[in-house]
Amino acid sequence: MPPPLGPRGMEFFCYHQDRPGSGSLRDELLEEHWSYMDRYAEVMIARGPTLASDGVTATGSVHIVELPDPAAARAFAFDEPNYQAGVYRDVLLRRWRNMLGRTMWESLDGRTGNNRYLVLGLGPGLAAELGEPPDQEQLIAYGPLLSDDATTWLGTAVLLHATDPAAALQGAIVAWGGHRGSGLAMSVQLLGMLAGQINLVHGLDDCGFFILVVDPGLFGTAEEFRARVSEFMQSLRSTRPIDPSRPVRIPFERSAAERRDRRSAGQIEASDVIVSSLREACGAWPAKEAAAEAV
Repeated sequence: MPPPLGPRGMEFFCYHQDRPGSGSLRDELLEEHWSYMDRYAEVMIARGPTLASDGVTATGSVHIVELPDPAAARAFAFDEPNYQAGVYRDVLLRRWRNMLGRTMWESLDGRTGNNRYLVLGLGPGLAAELGEPPDQEQLIAYGPLLSDDATTWLGTAVLLHATDPAAALQGAIVAWGGHRGSGLAMSVQLLGMLAGQINLVHGLDDCGFFILVVDPGLFGTAEEFRARVSEFMQSLRSTRPIDPSRPVRIPFERSAAERRDRRSAGQIEASDVIVSSLREACGAWPAKEAAAEAV
């Protein structure tokens, strides 16, 4: 059974994306999948499969659920029968906020039809749409994707009624950062093409990575560059924050501090799910079992 909610449940968005060619396995596990999800019926905000353009072939599963904490959310996502059996290729799991204050069944209110769409807008930064949207008639579920501590906006997830995919996207995605944000997005896209990424990205599986490495020594001494960077970082930290209770944060500063602490301690923290998966993966190589146990 799922853990009890308690007085301060958190909302989570979970999107399992199917592995290509896993349709028959998904069909075999359908009853087991439904049975597993029915155990969470009382805390479910929205659920349902995503489908290909033919409206029949499943491409993934979306679940928005209220759970006590991120650890419970990870258990929900990774204990799911389809995930355990290898049906899914990717899992997007994020803290979420229910901006409509209702479940999908309350939003549908008896409406039927298959013209329902999932729209995901991904990108770090401050959300431009933290308030309630003015037109909620076509919305089934709507809210920001957040970090585990709910302090960082990572995107927005929307379930909505629309006549077709183009209508679903119209007005749903806005470039963050205004003209500067859109220019940065175009620059990243152009650099990605150098790494072999397709020109027009149609899905999450079409994305790639472009890594640019610059040697500061080609432009001056490394010591001088470090000093200038330190001065620049200090000027950013001293900037007056919008919210006085939340000092200005430098990107990657917290993660860099965490890496230093972990290296100093000689260990890292990992959830039971990750440790179990690592041990299972290492089980086929006895020589690596000691390393797995060390984790």
